[in-house]
Amino acid sequence: MDMKINRHYLKLMLSVIFINSLMISASSQQQKYTSRAQLGTAFKGSFQAVKSLTSQGGDCSAIAPIGWIISGASPQGNALDLIRTDKSMYAGYLNVGIQGKKAYKDKAFESPKAFIQTTLSDGGKFKVKLGTPLQDKLGMTVLPFEIKDPTEPRQGKGIVIYQVTNVPGDINGYIIEMYTAQTFNDLWESQGAEAIAVALSIRCIAYKRTWGGASTYRRIDAGKIEAFYDGELGLEYAHDGGNGDLFWVNPSTDRNDHGTQGPGYYLKSGDDLKKLSTGRKD
Repeated sequence: MDMKINRHYLKLMLSVIFINSLMISASSQQQKYTSRAQLGTAFKGSFQAVKSLTSQGGDCSAIAPIGWIISGASPQGNALDLIRTDKSMYAGYLNVGIQGKKAYKDKAFESPKAFIQTTLSDGGKFKVKLGTPLQDKLGMTVLPFEIKDPTEPRQGKGIVIYQVTNVPGDINGYIIEMYTAQTFNDLWESQGAEAIAVALSIRCIAYKRTWGGASTYRRIDAGKIEAFYDGELGLEYAHDGGNGDLFWVNPSTDRNDHGTQGPGYYLKSGDDLKKLSTGRKD
């Protein structure tokens, strides 16, 4: 009887050591996110029209410029993929829980970083080079990456912005929520901001089932994440209070501090200037 208890205890302790070593290793490799320059891209648009896109089941939505379409959605309402019709850019969202048994036995899922590598490489189909993880002031992790596709002459570049929490009662389990933005390598500097903004605009209802109540799991609100990184990219939302038209605006070039109705964003409407309301319509 004592031997069985000791073996069970030993197995439990090994699991604890295993998870702790992963967490310490991940923490030691992370640097601080300190500058928007680390994103390698910035918004260069002006009064760029955007629109809301909703998945067929209505569980997920995103905001994107003309030319973006939804390319895939999970029936569970926990994932959404979008691409530009010319396939030059991708934006995606995934929220999933990994059971401890799977994480312990399968190297592809043994840690959040391994899971990201597996997801980006499409199960090993593509070669993925991960950069140095950066932790921002919100507690999110920014992970740059590059993808080599043997069938594609133009290679991919992007970032994953993600958060992770442990699962109470499941020693090796974890929940990961990740936003992915990708362009062709040569487009990242000029258009990466667009892909990031689209990814961070995604909202899916499944997090309520995956993460449970706020008192149970630590989860950084999607709105806070989007607002922070939109600020880093140099863009804001503004909308027409009349017809509901939605825009990405550039605070440094589009804002009029001397408008007839006070400081703000003014859109030309015929011979007049119409002041827009700030923020997303939702």
